[in-house]
Amino acid sequence: IVEVLDEADVQTFESAAEVTVQWCIGSGNGHGPGVLPDAVQAWEFPPGEGYVFFAGEAADSRAVRKYVRRERGMGVDRFDIIGYWRVRAEQWLAKYTAVEKEVSAVYVGALQEGRSESEAALIYDEALEKVGL
Repeated sequence: IVEVLDEADVQTFESAAEVTVQWCIGSGNGHGPGVLPDAVQAWEFPPGEGYVFFAGEAADSRAVRKYVRRERGMGVDRFDIIGYWRVRAEQWLAKYTAVEKEVSAVYVGALQEGRSESEAALIYDEALEKVGL
């Protein structure tokens, strides 16, 4: 599932695997609300355990992460979901600075308890959400 601003951004490619691509055009990318979380929830997952890789805006990534964990029941070893940019990043960073020590301690504490980095990252993400980030 790929979200792009314009029809001109749609790409074609060949693959030896059986690949289905769903293009979402004219949404997200900091220019309007993204549709990726809804598209992932509507996606008909193939049978079997599977693996989810998702990269995008941080709030969309959080929504997808919650969905695959809670609704699909996927363990942390079955997905890699990355929020690598944020809408209104400057505002988010200002809020984060005020709680950085508190939420960072949650991550470090999870690691010290013996949690994996993936599990600690999920706990950290939940701590961010609790403080409104």
